[in-house]
Amino acid sequence: EEEHGLKLAGTGSDKPLRRFFMDCVEEAGLIGDNRVQYTVKTKNISIGVENANLLKKHLPSGESLDIVTNFQEFKERSKIVSTYTKPLLEKPRNGIVIRRGNIGMVYPSWYPIPSYFERGGSSDDKVGGQIQGRFSCKKPARQTEPHSIRDCSTSRWKGGKLAEYDYNQDHLRMAALLSGDPLLMDVYTGGEGKSIHLETAASIFPHIFSLDFKKKYPKEYTATKSLNFLVIFKGGPGAFQSLVLRDTGVELDYSFCVEAIDTWYAKHPVYKEWQDSIIDLAANQGYLVLPTGWSRTFGLGPAGVANYANEICNFMHQTPCAQLLQSAHFEIMKEFRNLHLKTLICLQIYDAVFADIYPGEEEIVDEIIIRNMEHPYVLDIFYKWTGRVVPWTVEKKEYKI
Repeated sequence: EEEHGLKLAGTGSDKPLRRFFMDCVEEAGLIGDNRVQYTVKTKNISIGVENANLLKKHLPSGESLDIVTNFQEFKERSKIVSTYTKPLLEKPRNGIVIRRGNIGMVYPSWYPIPSYFERGGSSDDKVGGQIQGRFSCKKPARQTEPHSIRDCSTSRWKGGKLAEYDYNQDHLRMAALLSGDPLLMDVYTGGEGKSIHLETAASIFPHIFSLDFKKKYPKEYTATKSLNFLVIFKGGPGAFQSLVLRDTGVELDYSFCVEAIDTWYAKHPVYKEWQDSIIDLAANQGYLVLPTGWSRTFGLGPAGVANYANEICNFMHQTPCAQLLQSAHFEIMKEFRNLHLKTLICLQIYDAVFADIYPGEEEIVDEIIIRNMEHPYVLDIFYKWTGRVVPWTVEKKEYKI
């Protein structure tokens, strides 16, 4: 503030910051550029990460670029402090409840399905859960915390171990299983060593692709991963462009993003046909039903689903994957109980479970968790429904502090 006359946070900071960002847009020659983002309600210039990344790519070297760069870093760090570390340390109802020396315990409120629930009579905690059927938690929101926070986690047991068991590309595996797309099926059933991300990289970056593409071009590799997940959720070129810019700082031409999505669909025509058929089915009958009985209502006719194409595609991937993990989670807890294990499943994050492993139980815990996650009983329902089989695999990560 003293050096540049800009207040980064607090009362009186908003208007000067937006005015500064608008000046930067003009300095960068981006006036009228459709990549510049504005707030939905007031149509003011956004001071979010998307515009900051865009300005960092186009501003000339100098004071404005330095301010934007430092402001973005400040925003990222201040969000971690205000959203996570400060509530954890200072608000017991939102964070650490019990302390033992320098170790604190948190007890989130869990919402197994979209539900209304009050904790402690607070008016700001009336609804939770996700419409796609995934478990969620609040106070603290452990599922969305950044790695810098999660990496501070440790076991409650002396000599214990905290481990994460994570599904490997479960949404893409579900895309293969439901659609029967030959290339996707081959990647996940054709033996080890195949990668859908490298397959996509070879098609959208043919001029630089090589066997060591992931190591040699890490940002472009991240872009191919983003594309694979974005397309199955019916994301468009604008979303692809923004996602890559946010995650890697690389600005892809809009025309390249259009071509990349077209190339992906051209390489996966069976998947595209299935995806279009699901949207048409939702339009024709107004709803979709999974073989497990979980359903979702949208709207009748093309106009009824026009604004729901993304959610229709999300439903067909996220909800089955959520049910796979939930069924595995249930069986894991049953086996722990039957064997009188002290290990606890302390967190579930959509496609992963976290185990606080009691000393001496790691070997049997690994076997129980991995077996149930790789062979959840709900998966057999989808095998019978589709007439196909796609294996699910699990990766283990240990947290050491």
